[in-house]
Amino acid sequence: MANEANDSDSGTSEESSLPRRSLMQGELIFEEGDVADSAYLILEGEVEIFRGDGAKQVGVATLSRGEIFGELSLIDGKPRAASARAICDSKMLIIRPEDMEARLEQLGETDKVLRRLMGIFVSRLRGQLDRLV
Repeated sequence: MANEANDSDSGTSEESSLPRRSLMQGELIFEEGDVADSAYLILEGEVEIFRGDGAKQVGVATLSRGEIFGELSLIDGKPRAASARAICDSKMLIIRPEDMEARLEQLGETDKVLRRLMGIFVSRLRGQLDRLV
């Protein structure tokens, strides 16, 4: 669900143009089933990815600095496959749909096989997540 960025990166000028979001401990970032409006790159803190609600919550992943989440829905256009919540006070970059789309289009032009593989991986991951709850 997440892609790791190099922790030693000091950030690119491209990243510095992306909007940022600060979250408080326990703050819900998005809910399973929501329409995707962005993906996130964690700058500081930790995020829990989970499925279900109430007593039926199942943890999917705990993510930290340098990891990206919320990308599945931007890639395949389907509703959120899981919910995300800040474990502690956190800061992240917001990857807007138009930023993701531009990157996916560029990948489709330069490497059609890799772009197709990306779609297959997203589909398979969604299938695995559906089995959790």
